[in-house]
Amino acid sequence: MLFAYLCLFSGTLLGFAHLYKYSQKFRKMPPGPVGVPILGYLPFLDVNDLGGSFKRLAKKYGDVFSIRVGTEMAVVLNSYESIKAAFSNPKLLARPDTFMFRFFSQGENGIASASGEKWEVQRKFTHSNLKALGFGQNKMESFIKEEIHELIELLEIKSQGGQPVEIGYDINVSIVNVIWAMITGERKPHHDQKLRDFLTSVNKGIELASTSGILLFMPFLVKIFPESLFGIGKMRKWMKQSYGYLQEVVDEHKINYSPDSQKDFIDAFLTEMKKDGAHPSFNEFQLLVLCSELFGAGGEPTSVTLKWALRFLAENPKIQAQAQAEIESVVGHDRLVDLADRPNLPYCQALMQELIRFADIHPIGVMHSPSEDTELNGFNLPKGTFIFPNFHAVHRDPRHWEKPEQLYPEHWLDASGQFVPHHDGFLSFGVGKRKCPGQEVAQMELFSFVTNLIQKFNFRLTPEDCSPVETSMGCVVAPKPYDLVLEARY
Repeated sequence: MLFAYLCLFSGTLLGFAHLYKYSQKFRKMPPGPVGVPILGYLPFLDVNDLGGSFKRLAKKYGDVFSIRVGTEMAVVLNSYESIKAAFSNPKLLARPDTFMFRFFSQGENGIASASGEKWEVQRKFTHSNLKALGFGQNKMESFIKEEIHELIELLEIKSQGGQPVEIGYDINVSIVNVIWAMITGERKPHHDQKLRDFLTSVNKGIELASTSGILLFMPFLVKIFPESLFGIGKMRKWMKQSYGYLQEVVDEHKINYSPDSQKDFIDAFLTEMKKDGAHPSFNEFQLLVLCSELFGAGGEPTSVTLKWALRFLAENPKIQAQAQAEIESVVGHDRLVDLADRPNLPYCQALMQELIRFADIHPIGVMHSPSEDTELNGFNLPKGTFIFPNFHAVHRDPRHWEKPEQLYPEHWLDASGQFVPHHDGFLSFGVGKRKCPGQEVAQMELFSFVTNLIQKFNFRLTPEDCSPVETSMGCVVAPKPYDLVLEARY
Protein backbone atom coordinates (compact mmCIF):
# COMPACT_ATOMS: atom_id res chain seq x y z
CA MET A 1 0.00 0.00 0.00
CA LEU A 2 2.83 2.37 0.93
CA PHE A 3 4.46 1.70 -2.45
CA ALA A 4 1.20 2.54 -4.24
CA TYR A 5 0.92 5.85 -2.38
CA LEU A 6 4.52 6.68 -3.15
CA CYS A 7 3.90 5.96 -6.86
CA LEU A 8 0.77 8.12 -6.83
CA PHE A 9 2.60 10.95 -5.03
CA SER A 10 5.56 10.75 -7.42
CA GLY A 11 3.26 10.72 -10.42
CA THR A 12 1.41 13.77 -9.13
CA LEU A 13 4.68 15.62 -8.57
CA LEU A 14 5.86 14.77 -12.06
CA GLY A 15 2.55 15.95 -13.50
CA PHE A 16 2.76 19.28 -11.67
CA ALA A 17 6.40 19.62 -12.69
CA HIS A 18 5.44 19.06 -16.33
CA LEU A 19 2.61 21.59 -16.09
CA TYR A 20 4.92 24.11 -14.43
CA LYS A 21 7.58 23.61 -17.10
CA TYR A 22 4.93 23.95 -19.81
CA SER A 23 3.49 27.13 -18.28
CA GLN A 24 6.98 28.62 -17.94
CA LYS A 25 7.73 27.86 -21.58
CA PHE A 26 4.73 29.87 -22.75
CA ARG A 27 5.01 32.56 -20.07
CA LYS A 28 5.09 36.13 -21.35
CA MET A 29 3.61 35.18 -24.69
CA PRO A 30 1.23 37.65 -26.35
CA PRO A 31 -2.38 37.68 -25.08
CA GLY A 32 -4.95 35.67 -26.95
CA PRO A 33 -8.22 33.73 -26.83
CA VAL A 34 -8.73 30.61 -24.74
CA GLY A 35 -9.65 27.49 -26.68
CA VAL A 36 -10.68 23.98 -25.71
CA PRO A 37 -8.51 20.95 -24.89
CA ILE A 38 -6.81 19.23 -27.84
CA LEU A 39 -8.54 21.37 -30.47
CA GLY A 40 -7.43 24.72 -29.10
CA TYR A 41 -9.23 27.60 -30.84
CA LEU A 42 -9.71 25.70 -34.11
CA PRO A 43 -13.49 25.14 -33.69
CA PHE A 44 -14.02 28.90 -33.51
CA LEU A 45 -12.04 29.85 -36.64
CA ASP A 46 -13.48 30.14 -40.14
CA VAL A 47 -11.07 27.85 -42.01
CA ASN A 48 -12.26 29.37 -45.30
CA ASP A 49 -11.36 32.85 -44.09
CA LEU A 50 -8.50 32.56 -41.62
CA GLY A 51 -7.30 36.03 -42.53
CA GLY A 52 -10.67 37.50 -41.62
CA SER A 53 -10.89 35.43 -38.42
CA PHE A 54 -7.46 36.58 -37.27
CA LYS A 55 -8.23 40.17 -38.23
CA ARG A 56 -11.33 40.13 -36.01
CA LEU A 57 -9.38 38.65 -33.08
CA ALA A 58 -6.71 41.34 -33.49
CA LYS A 59 -9.32 44.00 -32.73
CA LYS A 60 -9.64 42.49 -29.25
CA TYR A 61 -6.13 41.21 -28.51
CA GLY A 62 -3.90 43.52 -30.56
CA ASP A 63 -1.83 43.24 -33.73
CA VAL A 64 0.30 40.49 -32.15
CA PHE A 65 -1.61 37.76 -30.32
CA SER A 66 -1.16 34.10 -29.46
CA ILE A 67 -3.57 31.31 -30.20
CA ARG A 68 -3.55 27.55 -29.78
CA VAL A 69 -4.45 25.76 -33.01
CA GLY A 70 -4.95 22.09 -32.31
CA THR A 71 -1.99 20.99 -30.22
CA GLU A 72 0.30 23.72 -31.55
CA MET A 73 0.93 27.14 -30.06
CA ALA A 74 0.97 29.96 -32.58
CA VAL A 75 1.51 33.70 -32.71
CA VAL A 76 -0.38 35.74 -35.31
CA LEU A 77 1.06 38.95 -36.75
CA ASN A 78 -1.60 41.31 -38.11
CA SER A 79 0.29 44.47 -39.05
CA TYR A 80 2.85 45.40 -41.65
CA GLU A 81 5.21 46.66 -38.96
CA SER A 82 5.10 43.48 -36.84
CA ILE A 83 5.55 41.18 -39.86
CA LYS A 84 8.45 43.21 -41.21
CA ALA A 85 10.15 43.28 -37.81
CA ALA A 86 9.65 39.56 -37.24
CA PHE A 87 10.84 38.39 -40.63
CA SER A 88 13.91 40.62 -40.50
CA ASN A 89 14.98 38.76 -37.36
CA PRO A 90 17.41 35.92 -38.24
CA LYS A 91 16.08 33.89 -35.31
CA LEU A 92 12.59 33.82 -36.86
CA LEU A 93 13.44 32.42 -40.30
CA ALA A 94 13.01 28.69 -39.64
CA ARG A 95 10.04 26.59 -40.71
CA PRO A 96 7.95 24.59 -38.22
CA ASP A 97 9.25 21.05 -37.77
CA THR A 98 5.95 19.31 -38.47
CA PHE A 99 4.77 16.24 -40.33
CA MET A 100 3.31 18.18 -43.28
CA PHE A 101 6.36 20.39 -43.85
CA ARG A 102 8.61 17.33 -43.77
CA PHE A 103 6.21 15.39 -46.01
CA PHE A 104 6.18 17.93 -48.83
CA SER A 105 9.92 18.54 -48.66
CA GLN A 106 10.64 14.80 -48.40
CA GLY A 107 12.56 15.37 -45.18
CA GLU A 108 14.07 18.81 -45.37
CA ASN A 109 14.91 19.20 -49.04
CA GLY A 110 14.19 22.07 -51.40
CA ILE A 111 14.16 25.59 -49.95
CA ALA A 112 10.49 26.22 -49.08
CA SER A 113 10.52 24.03 -45.96
CA ALA A 114 14.24 23.86 -45.21
CA SER A 115 15.95 25.79 -42.42
CA GLY A 116 19.43 26.55 -41.20
CA GLU A 117 22.66 26.18 -43.17
CA LYS A 118 21.14 23.96 -45.87
CA TRP A 119 18.44 26.53 -46.58
CA GLU A 120 20.99 29.37 -46.66
CA VAL A 121 23.18 27.54 -49.20
CA GLN A 122 20.31 26.46 -51.44
CA ARG A 123 18.54 29.84 -51.25
CA LYS A 124 21.68 31.67 -52.33
CA PHE A 125 22.25 29.25 -55.22
CA THR A 126 18.63 29.45 -56.38
CA HIS A 127 18.48 33.25 -56.27
CA SER A 128 21.75 33.78 -58.11
CA ASN A 129 21.09 31.19 -60.82
CA LEU A 130 17.51 32.19 -61.50
CA LYS A 131 18.77 35.71 -62.03
CA ALA A 132 21.63 34.54 -64.26
CA LEU A 133 19.26 32.42 -66.34
CA GLY A 134 17.19 35.32 -67.49
CA PHE A 135 15.14 37.06 -64.80
CA GLY A 136 14.68 40.52 -66.22
CA GLN A 137 16.60 39.67 -69.38
CA ASN A 138 15.72 38.99 -73.01
CA LYS A 139 15.87 35.22 -72.62
CA MET A 140 12.99 35.12 -70.17
CA GLU A 141 10.94 37.57 -72.19
CA SER A 142 11.34 35.42 -75.31
CA PHE A 143 9.90 32.44 -73.39
CA ILE A 144 6.97 34.56 -72.23
CA LYS A 145 6.25 35.98 -75.69
CA GLU A 146 6.09 32.52 -77.25
CA GLU A 147 3.47 31.55 -74.68
CA ILE A 148 1.48 34.73 -75.26
CA HIS A 149 1.44 34.16 -79.02
CA GLU A 150 0.15 30.61 -78.61
CA LEU A 151 -2.39 31.58 -75.94
CA ILE A 152 -3.84 34.42 -78.04
CA GLU A 153 -4.18 32.15 -81.07
CA LEU A 154 -5.91 29.54 -78.93
CA LEU A 155 -8.32 32.08 -77.40
CA GLU A 156 -9.14 33.53 -80.82
CA ILE A 157 -10.31 30.10 -81.95
CA LYS A 158 -12.22 29.29 -78.76
CA SER A 159 -14.02 32.66 -78.60
CA GLN A 160 -15.27 32.73 -82.19
CA GLY A 161 -18.93 33.63 -82.47
CA GLY A 162 -19.04 35.14 -78.99
CA GLN A 163 -18.76 31.73 -77.35
CA PRO A 164 -17.95 32.09 -73.61
CA VAL A 165 -14.53 30.68 -72.75
CA GLU A 166 -13.17 29.05 -69.60
CA ILE A 167 -9.56 30.17 -69.76
CA GLY A 168 -8.17 28.75 -66.51
CA TYR A 169 -6.50 25.61 -67.82
CA ASP A 170 -4.92 27.31 -70.84
CA ILE A 171 -3.50 30.02 -68.56
CA ASN A 172 -2.11 27.34 -66.27
CA VAL A 173 -0.33 25.58 -69.14
CA SER A 174 1.13 28.87 -70.41
CA ILE A 175 2.51 29.92 -67.04
CA VAL A 176 3.92 26.50 -66.19
CA ASN A 177 5.56 26.33 -69.61
CA VAL A 178 7.52 29.51 -68.86
CA ILE A 179 8.84 27.91 -65.66
CA TRP A 180 9.50 24.70 -67.59
CA ALA A 181 11.63 26.56 -70.14
CA MET A 182 13.61 28.26 -67.40
CA ILE A 183 14.32 24.99 -65.55
CA THR A 184 14.84 22.64 -68.50
CA GLY A 185 15.93 25.01 -71.27
CA GLU A 186 13.13 24.11 -73.65
CA ARG A 187 9.52 25.03 -74.24
CA LYS A 188 6.81 22.40 -74.77
CA PRO A 189 3.84 22.80 -77.12
CA HIS A 190 0.52 23.10 -75.28
CA HIS A 191 -0.66 19.74 -76.61
CA ASP A 192 2.42 17.88 -75.31
CA GLN A 193 1.02 14.99 -73.31
CA LYS A 194 3.95 14.69 -70.92
CA LEU A 195 3.66 18.35 -70.00
CA ARG A 196 -0.07 17.96 -69.43
CA ASP A 197 0.46 14.84 -67.32
CA PHE A 198 3.11 16.61 -65.27
CA LEU A 199 0.85 19.61 -64.78
CA THR A 200 -1.97 17.32 -63.66
CA SER A 201 0.25 15.62 -61.08
CA VAL A 202 1.44 18.95 -59.67
CA ASN A 203 -2.09 20.39 -59.52
CA LYS A 204 -3.54 17.25 -57.91
CA GLY A 205 -0.89 17.37 -55.21
CA ILE A 206 -1.68 21.03 -54.52
CA GLU A 207 -5.43 20.32 -54.37
CA LEU A 208 -4.96 17.46 -51.92
CA ALA A 209 -2.80 19.60 -49.65
CA SER A 210 -5.95 21.32 -48.37
CA THR A 211 -7.40 17.94 -47.35
CA SER A 212 -4.44 17.24 -45.10
CA GLY A 213 -4.15 20.75 -43.65
CA ILE A 214 -5.44 19.60 -40.25
CA LEU A 215 -2.20 17.62 -39.82
CA LEU A 216 -0.29 20.88 -39.55
CA PHE A 217 -2.00 21.53 -36.24
CA MET A 218 -2.79 18.01 -35.04
CA PRO A 219 0.04 15.82 -36.40
CA PHE A 220 -0.75 13.00 -33.97
CA LEU A 221 -3.90 12.20 -36.02
CA VAL A 222 -1.81 10.50 -38.70
CA LYS A 223 -0.70 7.98 -36.07
CA ILE A 224 -4.28 7.21 -35.06
CA PHE A 225 -6.28 7.25 -38.29
CA PRO A 226 -5.54 5.75 -41.72
CA GLU A 227 -3.45 7.99 -43.99
CA SER A 228 -6.14 7.63 -46.64
CA LEU A 229 -8.43 9.80 -44.51
CA PHE A 230 -6.10 12.75 -45.18
CA GLY A 231 -5.29 11.96 -48.80
CA ILE A 232 -1.68 11.11 -47.96
CA GLY A 233 -1.63 8.03 -50.20
CA LYS A 234 -2.98 9.97 -53.18
CA MET A 235 -0.48 12.77 -52.59
CA ARG A 236 2.36 10.23 -52.56
CA LYS A 237 1.07 8.88 -55.87
CA TRP A 238 1.00 12.30 -57.56
CA MET A 239 4.36 13.29 -56.09
CA LYS A 240 5.89 10.04 -57.33
CA GLN A 241 4.58 10.73 -60.83
CA SER A 242 5.91 14.30 -60.92
CA TYR A 243 9.29 13.25 -59.51
CA GLY A 244 9.43 10.43 -62.04
CA TYR A 245 8.93 12.84 -64.92
CA LEU A 246 11.52 15.25 -63.50
CA GLN A 247 13.95 12.36 -63.09
CA GLU A 248 13.66 11.58 -66.81
CA VAL A 249 14.52 15.20 -67.64
CA VAL A 250 17.48 15.20 -65.22
CA ASP A 251 18.76 11.93 -66.72
CA GLU A 252 18.62 13.49 -70.20
CA HIS A 253 20.59 16.47 -68.94
CA LYS A 254 23.22 14.18 -67.39
CA ILE A 255 23.69 12.39 -70.72
CA ASN A 256 24.01 15.64 -72.68
CA TYR A 257 25.86 17.57 -69.98
CA SER A 258 28.70 19.87 -70.97
CA PRO A 259 30.51 22.04 -68.42
CA ASP A 260 31.01 24.66 -71.11
CA SER A 261 27.30 25.03 -71.87
CA GLN A 262 24.79 25.75 -69.12
CA LYS A 263 21.49 26.55 -70.72
CA ASP A 264 19.11 26.10 -67.77
CA PHE A 265 18.66 25.62 -64.04
CA ILE A 266 19.25 21.86 -64.11
CA ASP A 267 22.60 22.31 -65.87
CA ALA A 268 23.62 24.89 -63.29
CA PHE A 269 22.75 22.53 -60.42
CA LEU A 270 24.60 19.59 -62.00
CA THR A 271 27.68 21.80 -62.41
CA GLU A 272 27.52 22.75 -58.73
CA MET A 273 27.20 19.06 -57.78
CA LYS A 274 30.42 18.24 -59.64
CA LYS A 275 32.53 20.91 -57.94
CA ASP A 276 35.21 19.82 -55.47
CA GLY A 277 34.06 20.58 -51.95
CA ALA A 278 30.43 21.13 -52.98
CA HIS A 279 28.01 21.41 -50.09
CA PRO A 280 26.45 17.99 -49.35
CA SER A 281 22.98 19.44 -50.04
CA PHE A 282 23.87 19.48 -53.76
CA ASN A 283 22.58 16.03 -54.61
CA GLU A 284 20.18 14.65 -57.18
CA PHE A 285 17.20 14.25 -54.87
CA GLN A 286 17.55 17.85 -53.68
CA LEU A 287 17.45 18.86 -57.36
CA LEU A 288 14.18 16.98 -57.91
CA VAL A 289 12.51 18.54 -54.86
CA LEU A 290 13.81 21.99 -55.75
CA CYS A 291 12.49 21.74 -59.32
CA SER A 292 9.14 20.53 -58.02
CA GLU A 293 8.98 23.51 -55.64
CA LEU A 294 9.80 25.94 -58.45
CA PHE A 295 6.91 24.54 -60.48
CA GLY A 296 4.48 24.57 -57.55
CA ALA A 297 5.49 27.89 -56.01
CA GLY A 298 6.42 29.57 -59.29
CA GLY A 299 3.61 28.36 -61.51
CA GLU A 300 0.48 28.02 -59.40
CA PRO A 301 0.47 31.45 -57.66
CA THR A 302 1.13 33.33 -60.90
CA SER A 303 -1.48 31.32 -62.76
CA VAL A 304 -4.07 31.91 -60.03
CA THR A 305 -3.28 35.64 -59.89
CA LEU A 306 -3.76 35.88 -63.66
CA LYS A 307 -7.14 34.14 -63.40
CA TRP A 308 -8.20 36.62 -60.73
CA ALA A 309 -6.80 39.53 -62.76
CA LEU A 310 -8.92 38.82 -65.83
CA ARG A 311 -11.96 38.31 -63.62
CA PHE A 312 -11.42 41.65 -61.86
CA LEU A 313 -10.92 43.47 -65.17
CA ALA A 314 -14.16 42.01 -66.52
CA GLU A 315 -15.89 43.25 -63.36
CA ASN A 316 -14.29 46.70 -63.71
CA PRO A 317 -14.62 47.69 -67.39
CA LYS A 318 -13.60 51.32 -66.75
CA ILE A 319 -10.26 50.25 -65.29
CA GLN A 320 -9.80 47.81 -68.17
CA ALA A 321 -10.56 50.57 -70.70
CA GLN A 322 -8.13 53.01 -69.06
CA ALA A 323 -5.31 50.45 -69.26
CA GLN A 324 -6.19 49.68 -72.89
CA ALA A 325 -6.14 53.40 -73.77
CA GLU A 326 -2.65 53.76 -72.30
CA ILE A 327 -1.43 50.73 -74.26
CA GLU A 328 -2.97 52.07 -77.45
CA SER A 329 -1.31 55.48 -77.04
CA VAL A 330 2.16 54.05 -76.29
CA VAL A 331 2.32 50.73 -78.17
CA GLY A 332 -0.57 50.71 -80.62
CA HIS A 333 -1.81 47.34 -81.80
CA ASP A 334 0.69 46.32 -84.48
CA ARG A 335 3.10 44.66 -82.06
CA LEU A 336 3.12 43.00 -78.66
CA VAL A 337 3.68 44.99 -75.51
CA ASP A 338 7.32 44.57 -74.45
CA LEU A 339 8.84 44.68 -70.99
CA ALA A 340 10.84 47.65 -72.27
CA ASP A 341 7.53 49.54 -72.55
CA ARG A 342 6.96 49.43 -68.79
CA PRO A 343 8.44 52.85 -67.95
CA ASN A 344 6.03 54.42 -70.45
CA LEU A 345 2.98 52.57 -69.07
CA PRO A 346 2.68 53.82 -65.47
CA TYR A 347 -1.05 53.07 -65.16
CA CYS A 348 -0.55 49.51 -66.38
CA GLN A 349 2.33 48.98 -63.95
CA ALA A 350 0.18 50.31 -61.13
CA LEU A 351 -2.66 48.05 -62.21
CA MET A 352 -0.45 44.94 -62.04
CA GLN A 353 0.62 45.67 -58.47
CA GLU A 354 -2.94 46.44 -57.46
CA LEU A 355 -4.23 43.22 -59.03
CA ILE A 356 -1.72 41.27 -56.95
CA ARG A 357 -2.73 43.09 -53.73
CA PHE A 358 -6.44 42.80 -54.36
CA ALA A 359 -6.32 39.12 -55.39
CA ASP A 360 -4.86 38.33 -51.96
CA ILE A 361 -4.16 34.73 -52.95
CA HIS A 362 -1.99 34.17 -49.85
CA PRO A 363 -4.21 35.61 -47.08
CA ILE A 364 -1.99 33.83 -44.56
CA GLY A 365 1.63 33.73 -45.65
CA VAL A 366 3.84 30.68 -45.19
CA MET A 367 4.49 30.03 -41.51
CA HIS A 368 7.78 30.81 -39.83
CA SER A 369 9.10 29.46 -36.54
CA PRO A 370 11.77 30.58 -34.05
CA SER A 371 14.97 28.54 -34.29
CA GLU A 372 15.50 29.37 -30.59
CA ASP A 373 13.60 31.14 -27.83
CA THR A 374 13.18 34.72 -29.05
CA GLU A 375 11.55 38.00 -28.10
CA LEU A 376 9.30 40.07 -30.36
CA ASN A 377 7.66 43.35 -29.32
CA GLY A 378 8.47 42.49 -25.71
CA PHE A 379 6.76 39.09 -25.90
CA ASN A 380 8.39 35.67 -25.56
CA LEU A 381 8.28 33.35 -28.59
CA PRO A 382 9.46 29.85 -27.59
CA LYS A 383 11.38 27.73 -30.08
CA GLY A 384 9.01 25.84 -32.37
CA THR A 385 6.11 28.29 -32.05
CA PHE A 386 4.12 28.69 -35.28
CA ILE A 387 4.18 32.26 -36.62
CA PHE A 388 1.29 33.22 -38.90
CA PRO A 389 1.73 36.41 -40.97
CA ASN A 390 -1.76 37.73 -41.70
CA PHE A 391 -1.19 39.25 -45.14
CA HIS A 392 -4.95 39.68 -45.60
CA ALA A 393 -5.18 42.10 -42.66
CA VAL A 394 -2.29 44.14 -44.05
CA HIS A 395 -3.62 44.20 -47.62
CA ARG A 396 -6.96 45.50 -46.34
CA ASP A 397 -5.52 47.91 -43.79
CA PRO A 398 -6.85 51.49 -44.27
CA ARG A 399 -3.68 52.78 -42.62
CA HIS A 400 -1.83 51.83 -45.81
CA TRP A 401 -4.52 51.82 -48.52
CA GLU A 402 -6.90 54.65 -49.37
CA LYS A 403 -9.55 52.24 -50.70
CA PRO A 404 -8.56 48.84 -49.29
CA GLU A 405 -11.75 47.03 -50.36
CA GLN A 406 -11.61 48.22 -53.97
CA LEU A 407 -9.44 47.57 -57.00
CA TYR A 408 -7.79 50.98 -57.13
CA PRO A 409 -4.61 51.30 -59.27
CA GLU A 410 -4.16 54.87 -58.01
CA HIS A 411 -2.74 53.34 -54.82
CA TRP A 412 0.47 52.96 -56.84
CA LEU A 413 0.56 56.35 -58.58
CA ASP A 414 1.93 59.64 -57.30
CA ALA A 415 0.27 63.04 -57.74
CA SER A 416 1.77 63.39 -61.23
CA GLY A 417 0.53 59.98 -62.34
CA GLN A 418 3.92 58.26 -62.17
CA PHE A 419 4.25 54.68 -60.96
CA VAL A 420 5.51 54.20 -57.39
CA PRO A 421 6.84 50.62 -57.19
CA HIS A 422 7.21 50.37 -53.40
CA HIS A 423 4.34 50.71 -50.96
CA ASP A 424 4.25 50.04 -47.22
CA GLY A 425 1.58 47.45 -46.62
CA PHE A 426 2.39 45.26 -49.64
CA LEU A 427 3.49 41.76 -48.66
CA SER A 428 2.37 39.42 -51.45
CA PHE A 429 5.92 38.19 -52.03
CA GLY A 430 6.92 38.19 -48.40
CA VAL A 431 9.68 40.17 -46.76
CA GLY A 432 13.22 39.51 -45.55
CA LYS A 433 15.43 36.57 -46.50
CA ARG A 434 12.41 34.29 -46.95
CA LYS A 435 11.02 36.60 -49.64
CA CYS A 436 9.82 34.77 -52.75
CA PRO A 437 12.79 34.17 -55.10
CA GLY A 438 10.44 34.28 -58.09
CA GLN A 439 9.01 37.75 -57.49
CA GLU A 440 10.67 39.32 -60.51
CA VAL A 441 9.61 36.66 -63.00
CA ALA A 442 6.07 36.58 -61.56
CA GLN A 443 5.75 40.34 -62.09
CA MET A 444 7.20 40.03 -65.59
CA GLU A 445 4.71 37.31 -66.47
CA LEU A 446 1.69 39.12 -65.06
CA PHE A 447 2.56 42.38 -66.82
CA SER A 448 3.23 40.68 -70.16
CA PHE A 449 0.19 38.41 -70.15
CA VAL A 450 -2.35 40.96 -68.89
CA THR A 451 -1.25 43.86 -71.11
CA ASN A 452 -1.07 41.74 -74.25
CA LEU A 453 -4.38 40.00 -73.58
CA ILE A 454 -6.28 43.25 -72.99
CA GLN A 455 -4.52 44.79 -76.00
CA LYS A 456 -6.09 42.05 -78.12
CA PHE A 457 -9.42 41.42 -76.32
CA ASN A 458 -12.12 43.06 -74.24
CA PHE A 459 -12.97 40.75 -71.35
CA ARG A 460 -16.64 40.70 -70.29
CA LEU A 461 -18.68 38.74 -67.79
CA THR A 462 -21.33 36.45 -69.21
CA PRO A 463 -24.93 37.81 -68.89
CA GLU A 464 -25.82 35.21 -66.26
CA ASP A 465 -22.72 35.90 -64.16
CA CYS A 466 -24.02 38.29 -61.51
CA SER A 467 -22.62 36.90 -58.26
CA PRO A 468 -19.12 36.67 -56.74
CA VAL A 469 -17.11 33.78 -58.09
CA GLU A 470 -16.69 30.82 -55.74
CA THR A 471 -13.22 30.05 -54.48
CA SER A 472 -11.31 26.87 -53.80
CA MET A 473 -9.02 26.66 -50.79
CA GLY A 474 -5.61 25.04 -51.10
CA CYS A 475 -2.10 26.41 -50.95
CA VAL A 476 -3.57 29.56 -52.51
CA VAL A 477 -7.08 31.01 -52.76
CA ALA A 478 -8.12 30.39 -56.37
CA PRO A 479 -11.32 31.20 -58.26
CA LYS A 480 -13.29 28.17 -59.31
CA PRO A 481 -13.61 27.80 -63.11
CA TYR A 482 -15.66 30.58 -64.68
CA ASP A 483 -16.49 31.71 -68.21
CA LEU A 484 -15.67 35.02 -69.85
CA VAL A 485 -16.79 36.57 -73.11
CA LEU A 486 -13.82 37.68 -75.23
CA GLU A 487 -14.35 40.41 -77.82
CA ALA A 488 -11.55 40.87 -80.36
CA ARG A 489 -10.53 44.55 -80.40
CA TYR A 490 -8.93 44.52 -83.87
